[in-house]
Amino acid sequence: MAAFGFQCDRVPYPNTFRIVLCEVVPLSELQQLFPHYLHECFGGQRSQLVSMDGKTMRGTILKYEQQGVPLLVVYLPEKGIVLAQIAVDSKENEACASPRSISHPNLRHRIMCGEALLTQRELSAVVLAQRGAYIWFLKDNHPTMRGGVEQLSKATLKAAGWRAPTLESRTATSMTKGHGRLQGRLLARIADETGFLDWFDLRPLFQLRRLVLDEQTGEVITEDVRHGIIRLVLGHCTASQLVGLIQSYWGIQDGLHHRRDVTLQDDGAYISQHGPAEAIAAPKNFVIGLLRKQGFTNLVSVRRCFDTEIASYLALFV
Repeated sequence: MAAFGFQCDRVPYPNTFRIVLCEVVPLSELQQLFPHYLHECFGGQRSQLVSMDGKTMRGTILKYEQQGVPLLVVYLPEKGIVLAQIAVDSKENEACASPRSISHPNLRHRIMCGEALLTQRELSAVVLAQRGAYIWFLKDNHPTMRGGVEQLSKATLKAAGWRAPTLESRTATSMTKGHGRLQGRLLARIADETGFLDWFDLRPLFQLRRLVLDEQTGEVITEDVRHGIIRLVLGHCTASQLVGLIQSYWGIQDGLHHRRDVTLQDDGAYISQHGPAEAIAAPKNFVIGLLRKQGFTNLVSVRRCFDTEIASYLALFV
């Protein structure tokens, strides 16, 4: 406490922080100040990929209720910076709230990537209006689109006397290892030059096969196939580059969600309202981004160091 010039000999109670964050500091300023500082001072403007994903704070699920406070996050996985975060109202879903979440971040010359729930025409139009691009996944909420991509991913059917031109396709592979597992990816980038799918003058599509193996036995643990659509206004994107972008997008789970849930004990924060939930989550997003900019990668070890030598470590951020 002496490092901050406080006379009190003990750390304030958690409710004190909640009161300050919710009633003293306007939430709108809090949501703008933290991302602006990290984005401008630590080179976030050079990051190309933007991830969008929803996360429900488990500590906000009250007794006899099934739904907590869902937060929609706009995140730079390459830099660890949260650009925007909004609470999804109980009368809407993430797809409806997504256009509001990208009203402030600058998407010019950036690529937005999101799961199938966010594959919506309205959101796509907002991204394109900001001179951005997108990579969307497809699931059963878009059965026609998904079926079309699956059909284009298959070999062309042949019959006597008929010949169909083969669609241009490029493939790329990647392999990662960690936690005793090997994860391989095979991506096929397909050019829909005929305009088979009616979606904003769409051209490139992709099919991604993921295979997870046990590193010791070689046994297949999981295997799945995913399909998606791409709209790039930044020029050509090769299959190899697309694999890298998708792999970076999934980094939001370990780089942000897991760290908040487990390391920063987000699930243990019992809050019953949207405003306090957003106010508590915003500083945690800032701490994760700030520590990453300072070169720290293991937040668990950082917490131990701060507990023992907080004054010396605070000097790094002055």
